[in-house]
Amino acid sequence: MPQCWDVSTPRGRVTDLLRLLPDVARAMQAQRQSYLEALDKQPLPDDFKEELRDRSRATHTQIKLAIQLAQEGPAGIQELAARLGVTKAAVSRLVDRMAARDLVVRERDRQDTRKVWVKLTPHAQAIVDSMLRTQRTQIERFLRGIPETDQEPFLRYLAQFAQALGTASDSASAAAGA
Repeated sequence: MPQCWDVSTPRGRVTDLLRLLPDVARAMQAQRQSYLEALDKQPLPDDFKEELRDRSRATHTQIKLAIQLAQEGPAGIQELAARLGVTKAAVSRLVDRMAARDLVVRERDRQDTRKVWVKLTPHAQAIVDSMLRTQRTQIERFLRGIPETDQEPFLRYLAQFAQALGTASDSASAAAGA
């Protein structure tokens, strides 16, 4: 982390954020490593642990969908598309890939067989629960160090920052593909 913050000018704030991004990336990698270490401590057969490690290599979008399903419960393709802000076709392809990896299953509704529910497999649910438990503990510890009146603005600005980074990343990807 930079020892001297230059927040007096917009350029200085941007420079400080740019300096901080590699630290954030390292912290996220460390978080994944702590998840894997916590997994090693679980009383599970080694082959099952290895399977969980392999499944932990999911894409960002797969993780986002898994978290949605873990927190909000089973949903249809249309509802998942709305939750994730993508098309039904994109969610359908994502669910196909995750089903092929045994991370989700599709189940027909018992009352309305036209309706198909997407839900996490027990293995995927265990992965997401472990990951969320670890993250929740880390976030709670962090937030205890921030005055309560500063927490809401911090989270709001962090969300805006993440959105700006995502928009820049999407633009760069589109330009590279064009």
